Amino acid sequence: MDRFWIKMDRRSFEYDHGVNSFIDFALKNEYLVNDRIRYPCLKCENMKLFEANIVKDHLFFHEFDETYERWI
Repeated sequence: MDRFWIKMDRRSFEYDHGVNSFIDFALKNEYLVNDRIRYPCLKCENMKLFEANIVKDHLFFHEFDETYERWI
């Protein structure tokens, strides 16, 4: 998965598309726990689980952790 979008402005099309791709990838590759996704926003530090719509909000509001490296 391409990571260039992580450093883009959160208001940009590229960031929006990247977040949606990340969520789709997580959903399709069974990164779910009770229909929730673990995700690397700066606030939650990949420790909390939420539904896809909440994950998207967090990644826009709190930003995607640029140091996140687990891309399988």
